[in-house]
Formats: sequence, C-alpha cells, structure tokens
Amino acid sequence: MKANLEKLTRESEEKEASINLQEENITNLTKKLEKRCAQSSINDLEPKNSRKLSIDTEASDHEKQLKKSATLKMSSPLDP
Repeated sequence: MKANLEKLTRESEEKEASINLQEENITNLTKKLEKRCAQSSINDLEPKNSRKLSIDTEASDHEKQLKKSATLKMSSPLDP
C-alpha cells in the first residue's frame, strides 16, 4: 500500500513537472509569436508608406515635366 502511494506521488510529481515545462514552452512561443506579429505589422506599414511616397514622387516628377515642356513650347519660336 505504501509502495503504491509513493509510486502515485512520484508519477504525479513527474506529470506536474511536465505540465510546468509545457506551460513555459507555451509562454515562450506566445511571446515569439507576438513579437513576429508586431514586426509583421510594422513591415506591412513600411512598404505601403514607401509605395505611397514613390507614387507621390512619380506624380510630382510627371507634373514638373509637363510644366517644363509647356514652358519650353511657349518660349520656343513658332515654326513659320
């Protein structure tokens, strides 16, 4: 009877240690996942801002070229 009680106690302690280890692993993996999600969110925002900046720059450059060509046409002598 005493041997069974000791065996059950030992098994219970082993299972508890295993559960604690699994809880630690879950906690660590959750932290990693949160970090990656946060980094992913940051990375998702950066390209959009970069693309918007690029599109704005292209539009601005195009407008400058149109103004420049309009100015050149106005300042050049007319063909006879």
